[in-house]
Amino acid sequence: MYTAKKDEINAIKIEYDYRKNNNFDVEYINEDNNKFSFDLKAGILSKNGGAEIDPYKFTHKLLNISQNNGLKVYENTEVIDLKYYKDYIEVITEFGNIVKAKKVIVATGYNTKLFTNRNFATKTTTFNIATKPVKNFDGWYEKVLIRDNCDPYNYLRTTSDNRIIIGGEDVDFVPDIFDEKLANKKYDILENRLKNMFKNIKDIEVDYKYCGTFASTLDNLGFIGEDTKHNNLWYNLGYGANGILFAILGGMMLSKLYHGEKDKDMRLFKVDRFDN
Repeated sequence: MYTAKKDEINAIKIEYDYRKNNNFDVEYINEDNNKFSFDLKAGILSKNGGAEIDPYKFTHKLLNISQNNGLKVYENTEVIDLKYYKDYIEVITEFGNIVKAKKVIVATGYNTKLFTNRNFATKTTTFNIATKPVKNFDGWYEKVLIRDNCDPYNYLRTTSDNRIIIGGEDVDFVPDIFDEKLANKKYDILENRLKNMFKNIKDIEVDYKYCGTFASTLDNLGFIGEDTKHNNLWYNLGYGANGILFAILGGMMLSKLYHGEKDKDMRLFKVDRFDN
């Protein structure tokens, strides 16, 4: 994380001190020891705290392992209704088949209208571009993941086949409306920002442009736990910038809950914490 604004230097330093004092492996960087080719007033270089994965391969591997442990997967089977009973839930599918379950865990991402009228998060449209493979990464220290301190923030990362991805330029989400002119404007902004940050990378050429929906919450935490009306309906919704982490925590916490143990940290993800 970094900032190019002088008036944000103190905020970055406070964040660095907080992480350092809590035993995170971090290094403070500024104009005197800037490891990058772009303008940087202050930043935090975090080490040994992240990993890069292919989400498609990762998901399929999880499904394969789960199937070997008894999971049954039904592809292309849409759930159209639920019937709630005291000790179980009936899940009605589009072809009329019924699944009877002691517990139903909602892990449907942003699509939750079938289960509740609660507005879980604020949705935005975020824009991304991916380049063709580049020959070098001059000015990019160890190809680390980069994000700025803007709101909403922009991020940059590399891929295993030497592409660069930059994303951000979020706008408020409007359902069923796609503004191609706006999207192309955002893609141009991202491309120009990338080229200005890394002027020594001469062969930057955009290969893919895409946008999608992103959901965030007031506290940047997801929702994990029981529904307020139906105690057999549970949620594991990883909203915010740490969705994979929240999903993993949700799997651990809900497994404990199923076996009668409640994780004390689950209170941070209460489904009704914004109900006022």
